[in-house]
Parts: sequence; C-alpha cells; structure tokens
Amino acid sequence: MLEWLLRVAVLGGYAYFFPGGLVPSDQEGWQSDKISKGGIIFTMDGEKADIIIRDALDRTRSVKEDGAIVEVLHVNPSAGLLKGTILIMVYFPAGALEHYLFQLDKMGAGRVVWGTAKAAGPIITNKLMVADCKK
Repeated sequence: MLEWLLRVAVLGGYAYFFPGGLVPSDQEGWQSDKISKGGIIFTMDGEKADIIIRDALDRTRSVKEDGAIVEVLHVNPSAGLLKGTILIMVYFPAGALEHYLFQLDKMGAGRVVWGTAKAAGPIITNKLMVADCKK
C-alpha cells in the first residue's frame, strides 16, 4: 500500500563549488542555485522509500536504480496544529550523500529542504535547497 507520493517542482537555494574538474578556480565558492525544470518525487510504501528524479526532459529514474541506498531516518506524523516531519538519507557509494527533510500538514502539503554533498566526479559541490511540495 502506497503511503506517500510527494511531488516537488522548483528547488531553489545555494551551492558551494570547489575548484577543479569542470569548476575553474575563479568560480569557487557560494552561488545561488536552482532546479527549475524537473523535480523529485518521494514515495514510501510501508517502510520502503525511494526518490524518483524527474529531469528537464520529463524522464524519470529511481535513485535506487542508480545504486543508492535510501534510508528513512525519522517519521513524525502531524498531530493537531503541528506539521509532521520525514527525514530521508540517500547514500550513493560513488561518492555522494543527500538528505531530504519534509515538513507536511495532514493533507501532505508543505516544504522540503534538500541537501546534497558530492565528493566525486567533475563537479565537487555541497548544496542546500528548499521547495514547496504536495501529495
């Protein structure tokens, strides 16, 4: 039984870029960053969670299909006027870590803060973004 299917559209925030690879030394540091096309879809079936990435061409892929390990670290359901929270960690053995912190009302609407740290590949970066989401 599918418990959650949350859709996130535009993510906006900041990224820190380390020099090297595709990042010239004069572009090192903090920069405003956003993902305006594509988005993420969070699914949870029982205790099995997955993050589905939708790219700018509207193609989808599961992070688990990319070899990631997805762990639900915390679930706190909404109660009364309080919004509930869900904390997810995604670990890519190739050198990346992501976290998703959702704060949702009883209808599944709210915000997500997404952080990612990439320690391998042509762009070494750390990002923190926020977006509205809905069920």
